[in-house]
Amino acid sequence: MEDAGVLFPLRLDVDRKTYRRRGMPPLEVLRDFHLTIKDGETLCLIGPSGIGKTTILRIVMGLDRDFEGGIRPSLHKLRIGPVFQEPRLLPWRTVEENVRLALPIGERHRSLDDLFGNLRLSEWRRRYPGELSGGLARRVALARALVIDPALLVFDEPFVSLDEHAAADLRATIFDVVAQKRLSVLMVTHNIREALAVADRLVLLASRPATVIADIMIPTPRNLRSESWVETMLTKLAAAHPQTISTGRAEAQR
Repeated sequence: MEDAGVLFPLRLDVDRKTYRRRGMPPLEVLRDFHLTIKDGETLCLIGPSGIGKTTILRIVMGLDRDFEGGIRPSLHKLRIGPVFQEPRLLPWRTVEENVRLALPIGERHRSLDDLFGNLRLSEWRRRYPGELSGGLARRVALARALVIDPALLVFDEPFVSLDEHAAADLRATIFDVVAQKRLSVLMVTHNIREALAVADRLVLLASRPATVIADIMIPTPRNLRSESWVETMLTKLAAAHPQTISTGRAEAQR
């Protein structure tokens, strides 16, 4: 794994990001947008749909380079493990083959016993994606992100469509690994309760072009965040930022 002291803090500066499509007016989604990700922290981006959160993730992952601005240090120095809203597994490949495809060709024969064991996937290694539940498929997507020994995990609504029990189980697994390996995490979620349960920082966004309206540190250790603590924090945040956060089950505006 890369030396975190060299890679972090990771600084994203977007002077302007505009989508241009033929026959349609330009759509400016980001302007004068700045974000810093620190070593070993979990940062959650919160805000209404359509303001550019996924665009921010794509820029950080190097999937979208058509913007004015830059990232420091250079992305070629940073191993990033992405986990998307959908697992995106190849149905004709086994679980293990899907995970190994993320590795450089020269590393595809190394042992993955510890990885599959930690994610409780050992018995599923030779199964195909069509045999998996939604929660198991997302575990495989997580294994694929972790197999490259990333310094940064990027999550785009990784628990969406899972029932509460499956989502809680997968969150616990993920953040056990995050704590053990001291990984940095950049996550988009509409679930404020979820964000409060796992994040070290919340960055609240509004309007378009996207604007940071609050950068909130959460000093309470993750293992001390009870359900009552989460509800108390949610009430406070909703009072302070009603345009972005509500106390209902659809916590962030969509």
